[in-house]
Amino acid sequence: MLLDHVVETLRNLRAHKLRFGLTASGIVWGIMMLTYLSAWMHGYETHLMGQMTKIGQNVVFLFPGVISKPGIGQRGARPVELDFEDVERVEALQTVSAAAANHWLDPLMIRARGRTKLVWSYGVTEKAAHIRNYELGSGRFINRTDVSRAARVVFLGSRTAERLFGGSSPVGERVTIEGIPFRVVGVAAEKGEQIVFNGPRDDDIVLVPISTAQRWFSKNDTVGQIIFEPADPEAGRGAMRAVRGLLGVHHGFVEDDSSAMANFHILEAVEIVTLLLLGFQMFLYFAIAVTLLVGAAGVMNVMFVIVTERTREIGLRKAIGGSNGSIFAQFLLEALFVTLVSGGVGAMLGVGMVWISQALIGEGTRFAGAPILAPGSFFTIVGVMVFVGVAAGALPALRASRIEPAISLRST
Repeated sequence: MLLDHVVETLRNLRAHKLRFGLTASGIVWGIMMLTYLSAWMHGYETHLMGQMTKIGQNVVFLFPGVISKPGIGQRGARPVELDFEDVERVEALQTVSAAAANHWLDPLMIRARGRTKLVWSYGVTEKAAHIRNYELGSGRFINRTDVSRAARVVFLGSRTAERLFGGSSPVGERVTIEGIPFRVVGVAAEKGEQIVFNGPRDDDIVLVPISTAQRWFSKNDTVGQIIFEPADPEAGRGAMRAVRGLLGVHHGFVEDDSSAMANFHILEAVEIVTLLLLGFQMFLYFAIAVTLLVGAAGVMNVMFVIVTERTREIGLRKAIGGSNGSIFAQFLLEALFVTLVSGGVGAMLGVGMVWISQALIGEGTRFAGAPILAPGSFFTIVGVMVFVGVAAGALPALRASRIEPAISLRST
């Protein structure tokens, strides 16, 4: 029975190939764009989120400011000075999984193998590698022993290592920072282009233990910034309130005083970008849906015309025992076959466009990445094709199944 329907479908499609070919072009275009644009949006979102979170997957920066007294203004302002104990207090909170110092040292003069470079520098604690999303290229990161002993060790960004040592490994080598000897303990893996960064790019900096930075460079016990990672990414705002409240108790400011303590949470920036991408994605999918509906309407109109032209044939089939169900199935199968074939062609063209784009774009730039066809997109595309086919064929097939044999046989 099914084989008979398939043979009949192929024969009818061949008889009306021009009509079906022209009307199916809309479905080919719609499915092709659905395939390509869904891959493009997924690739763009993945690339953009990866670029934004290079600074840290869930990092929060705290920037101390000044506390001003009401009615006095800046004349009576008192600076908020964080210290190493504040880092330990923040990390002890249940809402915080890790905290570290991130002390800005300004550009420092570094010399190695006869090369002298001016490099942006920070004093950090051992948790900074995890919070700031540093991966090891070679060697190791600064550890707790380095911090406790104020060791003269340095961790280099990938670009800094290349500027100082060329292509050779710098681990274990000696460098001087502002004339003070240091030993290189590790080099970070390359992060590449970044959309978000605090100061210079992470590839262009050097990191030393916070205690070493305080002893040799800043000459005080203050910590310029604290970075931390909330224990629950979804509850980042609650963690920030808890941290601000704790530091406010110890430094004499209220929790919501933004002039006393400013903060930046990377996930808040990601949320804003995600909403913008969602709006753009909805617009694109709406345009694709309109294209598919136009294509489905074209197939539906062709099927109505064919039903009208084959009225006598339908009446004859019913007169010799054809059921309403078989008539309905025959015409629905024809519409479904057209949409699935045209949709399949469109999907293959879309996949081809994805492959070509991947080859041309490669790893992409700071703001643009290659399209990525997600596994779930295949099932979405198949579901859309089936839906369009059923929507395009259901009404014409229902009309064909309700034709009365006596009336159809008398028609000319």
